Amino acid sequence: MVDRTEARISQVVRASFAQFLGMYRKAGEIEPHYIPMARELMQANKHTLYVRLEDIRELDTDVVEFVPSELRDAIEQQYYKLLPHLCDAVGDFMQKQTVDRDLAEWSRKQPKFGLAFHGLEVAAGLRDLRTGDLGRLMAIHGTVTRTSDIRPELRVGVFECMDCNRRIGGIQQQFKLTEPVNCTNPLCRNTTRWLNRREEGECCDWQKMRIQEDASAIPAGSMPRSIDVIVRDEICEKCKPGDNVMVTGSMIVVPDVANLMNPSELKTSVVRKEINRGRREGLSDGITGLKELGMRSLSHKHAFLGCFVQKNEQNKDDKQEIFVNIRPEVEMDGKDFKLDRSDKDFLEELSRDPKVFDRVAAAVAPMVHGHLDVKKGLLLLLVGGMSKQTHESIKLRGDINMCICGDPSTAKSQFLKWVSKFLPRGVLASGQAASAAGLTAAVIKDTDTGDAVIEPGALMLADNGICCIDEFEQMNSRDQVAIHEAMEQQTITLSKAGIQATLNARTSLLAAAAPRTGRYDVSRSLSHNVDISPPIMSRFDLFYVIIDKPEEECDDELAQHITALHTGKAAAQEAQGLSRKQLQQFIRMARDIHPSFTTEARDMVVKQYRSLRQAEGVEKFTSRVTVRQLESLVRLSEAIARVHLVQEVTPKHVLQAVQLMRASIRKVEATDKDLGEVDDSVGQAAPEPEAAAAAVVPPAKKRVTVSMAEYEKVARMLAGHLRMEANRNVAVTYSDLVDWYLLQVEHKVTDENELWQETFRMKKILDRLIEVDKVIVVTQQAENKDDRVLAKHPNFKES
Repeated sequence: MVDRTEARISQVVRASFAQFLGMYRKAGEIEPHYIPMARELMQANKHTLYVRLEDIRELDTDVVEFVPSELRDAIEQQYYKLLPHLCDAVGDFMQKQTVDRDLAEWSRKQPKFGLAFHGLEVAAGLRDLRTGDLGRLMAIHGTVTRTSDIRPELRVGVFECMDCNRRIGGIQQQFKLTEPVNCTNPLCRNTTRWLNRREEGECCDWQKMRIQEDASAIPAGSMPRSIDVIVRDEICEKCKPGDNVMVTGSMIVVPDVANLMNPSELKTSVVRKEINRGRREGLSDGITGLKELGMRSLSHKHAFLGCFVQKNEQNKDDKQEIFVNIRPEVEMDGKDFKLDRSDKDFLEELSRDPKVFDRVAAAVAPMVHGHLDVKKGLLLLLVGGMSKQTHESIKLRGDINMCICGDPSTAKSQFLKWVSKFLPRGVLASGQAASAAGLTAAVIKDTDTGDAVIEPGALMLADNGICCIDEFEQMNSRDQVAIHEAMEQQTITLSKAGIQATLNARTSLLAAAAPRTGRYDVSRSLSHNVDISPPIMSRFDLFYVIIDKPEEECDDELAQHITALHTGKAAAQEAQGLSRKQLQQFIRMARDIHPSFTTEARDMVVKQYRSLRQAEGVEKFTSRVTVRQLESLVRLSEAIARVHLVQEVTPKHVLQAVQLMRASIRKVEATDKDLGEVDDSVGQAAPEPEAAAAAVVPPAKKRVTVSMAEYEKVARMLAGHLRMEANRNVAVTYSDLVDWYLLQVEHKVTDENELWQETFRMKKILDRLIEVDKVIVVTQQAENKDDRVLAKHPNFKES
């Protein structure tokens, strides 16, 4: 009775689903919605029809003989049991087409059709799966960590009896090789001797994926959970490791094939392991149970049978916010990226703003106050340059690498976390807990086949994305060497366990490093502050140093910003700038632009690179200026042109790139410049003769210092004046330059003592610029120091 009832329900569902496919229409459609999709299957010679589940509920009840909501509930509750009948309904729907006879004729020649449901409202987490969900239609989401090769799977087998040669067909396979129970010949008693006729059986493509739950869904103190996902036919190769996906299908129970195999089918290593385990358990004591008599307990495990795989476009934190993938898999020149007219007009108007670079950069990591230069670097990191390939098939990377070094509590980790969650293929790793294999790739043994397979690391998972590594200085030197190839050639070469492979790692690297002694020592160079080797340091396009120094105004603004974050008042401030979605749309639009260098811009790149090389002895840089810095200059110029949404790289963009590079590679010097010792009497009125004669204590000495910001400001002022006078062919002496500067600051001087102090400070600064920093050079010597003719060093940049 139960079998008859189930058969009747299956027939009703099959007829109702076929009727739905033939009758459903959307608003404004002339013919049924799924007929054009069936024609596309015929033209592409494919067999899987994609059906949106909500379309069943939206079906008009007046045109069909069933209740649509009941059909939808039946499919959702008993999906796995009804799946064969639903696939047969797809064939019935195509074969009943009387208007399109070609479609009906083609469908009759096809052995079987597939069905893929999508559009489920809610996606469950891996931690929410229970036994009660077996067979139900549901969706899960997670990150793909491993994919297997596409292998053939026997769906329906044909076997030949080796005693009477009778063939038995139609044996359904249930995730393992299933043989007939006995021979259909009444005179034959064979139950074990079968020959598999593979050429007569029905096979399909099969692939297994490993999906791990998102980091945001893992409770505190718990390990991430994973599940095997099995896909078939046209659903294979829809994703790769590192993708955040949503899979629609059903949870199933599959047998653990290794435990069901005969001892003769097991590998030698497995048999040896079983023997050793038996010796440890003391089998010499005699047979103690059914297990020792050959009875084997069945072992099953949960798996997920997927019928539809799509990239997850939801935010990793907020499941209601939609992702705009700023880095598509294939550059489509904007063909796969669509915007509403209002959004497009807003972004185009934004690109015409002269301060578009500053406005868009301010929207990067809005929870971090200030650090506009670092945010500009992060924006260029997200936009990136253009990847190129020479005639000799040599690839030139377009991705930008960036490193942030600074004192504790300067928001380095916040920058990394924001970037890793800003795009789907963003991976966050910690240098202290990362190894060379964990960052690149590892070779492990597959538990099912025993073959050596490649387990992708963080750089492979972030392919076509951004890999963020925190505590970069904590990495072992051997582990740092492992990423040399990935940072420059963007490939990972493996030669392990008989596997010789070159894997793609087309990713940008964003690293954060802390100083060696806890706080950044401004009196020493960058290489003495951070444990990063020179080869890796040269591979970073941008290198920012953040120093936590007390400044009253900045500290007050920072305190107010953090207080607003904790009190929930920062959302209104963030709403004044670009939203997260608008920023993603802008970056995606910028990445669809492929700017080319003008002749003037090319000449400017050559000039600026030559200037950087010559300025190594004048300006203190964190590392040598090499050809890698030239390529970095090209990539940064292209990224800045993309930010302005223009098709040409102009000299203006090159100059902006040079300013960013100079700001990132210039050595961070002391906050205060030491100008030497001076008597306390300098700048004071002369004492009376009687008091001077009575004074027996010599005047006290004190150190004179000036802040780094003030020192650089004075240097720029003097260099600019010397440049302007040189253009007028006017010679400027030492005394002339001092007098000119005093005229510029006379409004700040209130009395004669302050004038003497300012004159003395100015001469000390000028002497240091001439003798130590070589920013100003002496072009004509004289007996009197004040009569020397001065000029600006040609390699010193005022900006």
